[in-house]
Parts: sequence; C-alpha cells; structure tokens
Amino acid sequence: MPKLTNDEVESFLQERGHLARIATIKEDGSPSVVPVWFICEEGKIVITPRKYSAFYADIQRDPRVAITIDEEAGHYRKVLVEGVAEILYPLGHDDEWRDQYRRISCRY
Repeated sequence: MPKLTNDEVESFLQERGHLARIATIKEDGSPSVVPVWFICEEGKIVITPRKYSAFYADIQRDPRVAITIDEEAGHYRKVLVEGVAEILYPLGHDDEWRDQYRRISCRY
C-alpha cells in the first residue's frame, strides 16, 4: 500500500468515524492499547481522557505513546503516530477543555 501524502493524512484525520487506538506503557512496563475518540487540530491529535482512565495515569508517569488511526472498510488507510503526549489541562480544569471535548463528541 502506498504511503499517504500529507494532504491525504490531513483529510483522513478530519473524516468522521475513525477511532484512535492509543498505546501507553503501564507501571509494570507492559504495553496497554485503548480505543479512544479524537480530533486533529493544528497538527495535534487531541484526546480527552476521563479522570480514572488508566491511559491518563500512564501518560502522567511516562508520556511516550503510539497512536494508530485506521479504517475497517474501504482502502484500509491508516495513520501511525509515535511521540510524547502532552497533558494540556490537569484534572479539575473542565471549563478549559470542554469545547475540545464537545468537538470530539460531535465527530461520533
């Protein structure tokens, strides 16, 4: 399968219905993969974890992540991301991230 161009990646990430799967490193060093909703804004994958999300605790301890966003039908396109997660808003700052959460929810 040919690699997607930058424009194709951007277009794909804006399509509705794709789930992201975020891989984090658990406290014991083993991997964990969780499906999550997301949006892509300004070149960043934005995910809003819940207070008790295990992957949120993993990221606070070790921000290294891998994310896969793919499709089940059609051309089997996919986007793979590896990097370091950044926590934009700490727990309890709901008003600061509420608009992002709404945009994520509206995608699905």
